[in-house]
Amino acid sequence: MKVDNDMMRRIPLYFKYLQNIPQNIQALKLNAIAKDLSIPSKTVKGDIQILLGIERFREINREELFQAVYQHMLCKSASAVVLVGVGKIGKALLGYAGFSVYGLDILAGFDINEQLIRKGVSGKPVYPVNELEAICHRLNAKIAIIATPGISAQATCDALVRAGIVAIWNFSSVQLKAPSHMMIFNERMTDTLRSLAAYANTITQCDMSTDVQIGKD
Repeated sequence: MKVDNDMMRRIPLYFKYLQNIPQNIQALKLNAIAKDLSIPSKTVKGDIQILLGIERFREINREELFQAVYQHMLCKSASAVVLVGVGKIGKALLGYAGFSVYGLDILAGFDINEQLIRKGVSGKPVYPVNELEAICHRLNAKIAIIATPGISAQATCDALVRAGIVAIWNFSSVQLKAPSHMMIFNERMTDTLRSLAAYANTITQCDMSTDVQIGKD
């Protein structure tokens, strides 16, 4: 059976869940996993069958499942994207499914908000910012999105460089400084809207001028 896009979006949730289970607990119950992650038992069962290559099981070995999940995350890592700053823009990006059409997927978010870290966003895990470097290395992520306030954007960029990120989509208001090998695309939504407004005003004034000239004739 093939791992589809919906399942790939659940893989990071399984990964974080298994990480947080104490090492001395090795036997896991299907219904417990489903309940803790708020995913239907039938869906979790199908995912585990694909991950472990088994049809029937009463219990799941934590370590076996963790290794299977980890390997699938590595396979996806070439297009893995991480996002820092889960505010309004960050939440919208985490919830946007259209990136998968281009083989890209935001696998994890990072923030300082404890509630977001506990619950995640749009079915995706949110980690503490201090785990940024470790998680990026684990996912082998090379692309990141910065959606933090400007005051913390440069420090975030520096941390992403240390984590091996080579391309950044920057939604902050700050002009980031980064090594020459880095590619940074600055998303200036305010500037874009101002340009659109200026164009609209120009067209409106031209229309008004034409109307005045016609009226004089």
